[in-house]
Amino acid sequence: MKRLSSFVSLVLAVAVASSAGIGGNASSAGAPSTGAPAEEPTEIRAEAVTERTVPYATWKGRTLTLDIHAPAKTEDAPVVVYLPGLGEATAPRALLEGLIDNGIIVFVVRYPASSAEAILAEGSVYVRAMADSVACAMHMARDRAAQLGSANPVVVLTGFSLGGAPAAHAALFGSDLERRWEEFAAEGGPPRQAECEVATGSTHVDALVGLAGGYDLFVPAYEGKYGRGYQQARNPEQGQFLASAVGLNPDLRIRLIHGTRDSMIPYENSPEFAEVLSEAGYDVQVIDFEGGHGVDSELTLSTILGLIGR
Repeated sequence: MKRLSSFVSLVLAVAVASSAGIGGNASSAGAPSTGAPAEEPTEIRAEAVTERTVPYATWKGRTLTLDIHAPAKTEDAPVVVYLPGLGEATAPRALLEGLIDNGIIVFVVRYPASSAEAILAEGSVYVRAMADSVACAMHMARDRAAQLGSANPVVVLTGFSLGGAPAAHAALFGSDLERRWEEFAAEGGPPRQAECEVATGSTHVDALVGLAGGYDLFVPAYEGKYGRGYQQARNPEQGQFLASAVGLNPDLRIRLIHGTRDSMIPYENSPEFAEVLSEAGYDVQVIDFEGGHGVDSELTLSTILGLIGR
């Protein structure tokens, strides 16, 4: 496991704000977040192809949508799946422009989100809803990428703050995500919560970039705030199931970026998670920067580009 220091900015994040004190807003460019919501871009790039509010799933009678931002040339293009935070409907303009400029297809996904306490209060049901929605988004992303000429893309999933939890969960389960949830349901876990517009498809993820994430909420394989001990005391079956994701997708490459002065989700959360992953054989690095609870944007972009070989 490597620890790297960094210096720069442009955002790729899953940002989920939380009344539980776990959350945050991704900054649109430059320094880590100031707390302002991401600006809704009116125009990204003249040469980009943008399709907004595309239905990808249904949950509790509500249509979940995503936006698609594609560069002019999409043949064999990599894919980034981006999950915005609570109260945010898009990714920062600078992020989208940077990814498009590097020939990447971006899917900006709106998914069920709530505070850590609310998620845990509903037991496995809310966790299942978030897992289902990410699976549905992955189906749609791969389907649309194929239509755009990228039939077998490199897929990077990212998560910022609380959103790092479902991102890590889905990436670690990988292609087994839906099958393992169905097995858990057969043993008494919750049934499927969201229905996909694209019924089938791979949920395999090539790389995970976690950004100051609350990973222990969905991957309770270490202590953290809501991890092993917390879930063992409240819902041991769920905790054991969620922790079983570690080791299922051993080829997954993982980068955990975290500000050393983070007072919302302590920096130590990332090294603790990385230690568990390293012991399980993953290619994992913790990358730190001088800052609080936010995203070092260029660092994140350069990390993504390094993972996809650009």
